[in-house]
Amino acid sequence: MPECRFSLSAGKAKFGDLTCCICFEELRDEVMIRETPCQHIFHSECIMEWIKAKLPKPDCPYCREEFKSDSL
Repeated sequence: MPECRFSLSAGKAKFGDLTCCICFEELRDEVMIRETPCQHIFHSECIMEWIKAKLPKPDCPYCREEFKSDSL
């Protein structure tokens, strides 16, 4: 799951909801994020901690789709 800098203008157009559902904070411009294979975005640190806590079968905190090991 690649890490990138969040762009507020592009994020609004693509994702609509700009809140990390793990920490419930808004995604701010230039913060580091990760996009899941199911196309949900989270603060990079939040999703990595979530994945570690859910091993060996991590899933998306938003839709609960299970992550395949090759997508991590």
